[in-house]
Amino acid sequence: MSILSPSFRVVYVQAEPYTLHTIYANDAIRARNGLAIFAEDDCGNWIAESEDSGEILFIDHETDARNVLARDFGALIASLTTLRDSDAVEPRVVSAWIDPEFMKTLKGGDPK
Repeated sequence: MSILSPSFRVVYVQAEPYTLHTIYANDAIRARNGLAIFAEDDCGNWIAESEDSGEILFIDHETDARNVLARDFGALIASLTTLRDSDAVEPRVVSAWIDPEFMKTLKGGDPK
């Protein structure tokens, strides 16, 4: 069971919002290269505590780039916030192709 409600699972990294998708229980925390990984965002990036400094880090899963989110776990909890309406991203898809047969299963009939 998580101690955080879903509406308070947003962290900001360089002014960009990231939703904490998975928060691990104590027995599921993963150790990796001096880090205790305790959460992931919805893109697979990690939130971890540095075993050396105690700082809470945001780690990009593709580049391994690290950003300090907070000086410690208490400061991280204090900084969590709800996603602001102004941060909502408008859909940017201009067009997309969908298989007409698949579309029939969604609409229950003709795709047009």
